[in-house]
Amino acid sequence: MEAFEWDLSSDDKRPLPAFLYVHFSKAISRYRDLLHRTKRRGALDYIAWVTRNILELRVWVEYCSQSQQHSEEFFQDAVRDLNDLNRAIGGVDPEDSKTLQKANKFLGNAKPPHKFKDVRDAAEDVELMPRFKQYNKLLSKFVHPNALSVLGRFQYSADQIRKLFVEIGTGIADEAMQKLEVSFLGEAYRKYQPSIDKVTSAQPKGKRPF
Repeated sequence: MEAFEWDLSSDDKRPLPAFLYVHFSKAISRYRDLLHRTKRRGALDYIAWVTRNILELRVWVEYCSQSQQHSEEFFQDAVRDLNDLNRAIGGVDPEDSKTLQKANKFLGNAKPPHKFKDVRDAAEDVELMPRFKQYNKLLSKFVHPNALSVLGRFQYSADQIRKLFVEIGTGIADEAMQKLEVSFLGEAYRKYQPSIDKVTSAQPKGKRPF
């Protein structure tokens, strides 16, 4: 089989929102399931981390739902993340390095190959910053080893805090899924679903992307 060269045409890029729909749906469902599994006895830092991840996914769903351009940028940022990781720690084997060099064709020249979109900037762009800032600040108090999390004692309030975080995370997850369904990401998925299913089923089970 001919190697994938990453030189994508406009036609090649059109199904990208459909793939984003699938990946977002799976990520949101996974984190929501994790919340429900740990809602009774889960560690507060873990539940706060899961809920914060759902919050960030909500921002990215909104951002990528704005336009085809934003969807393409999110895919490009996956390559930029790899570039940034490679810059930081190196160690990419020669074959993967060649693939990454080819993948950089997909980035264009809009910004440096390692400069990915920050979730805070995305939240600002889609007018979700007030809400993102409020919840992110609250959740981060339990995610990071700050004075509160290191010195605090929550034996009398842990259940209440845990319940609050699960409610916040579940509500945001449901909202994100609803947004996906009515956005052009959902429309793209329904349009390209037969083709996606056909290509996916043709792959060996261990190598299927979905």
